[in-house]
Amino acid sequence: MIHPGTVALLRSLIARQAAERLRAGEAYTDSGLVVVDALGVPVRPEWYSDTFRGLCSEAEVPLIRLHSVRHSLAFWLHKVGVSPADAAALLGHTVEVHLSTNLPDSGSAGIAAAAAALGRAAASE
Repeated sequence: MIHPGTVALLRSLIARQAAERLRAGEAYTDSGLVVVDALGVPVRPEWYSDTFRGLCSEAEVPLIRLHSVRHSLAFWLHKVGVSPADAAALLGHTVEVHLSTNLPDSGSAGIAAAAAALGRAAASE
């Protein structure tokens, strides 16, 4: 299932590319790819990282690797209570990869929190 906002963005992209194709005429390259420039030429993959670096600089926030945003999203999903299976599915991972890659070892604080949660749950039964 695709989020309705994503569908709307893709429809907007299709409409924009159709207009660009008309404006460019024979100069337009129909590559069949989704992410292309105004002439239909595929965007170089580094463009994403370059753009992200510029956005971080503009926002005056610490620069991290673009791929690290994916790990931040995975951890955020965990913190807001999304199950590991659902988060892994969204990110295209197996549950094992999701857990071993995106969730830090919680150590003794995590063990204490889990034990306290278990105690609260048992006491309410």
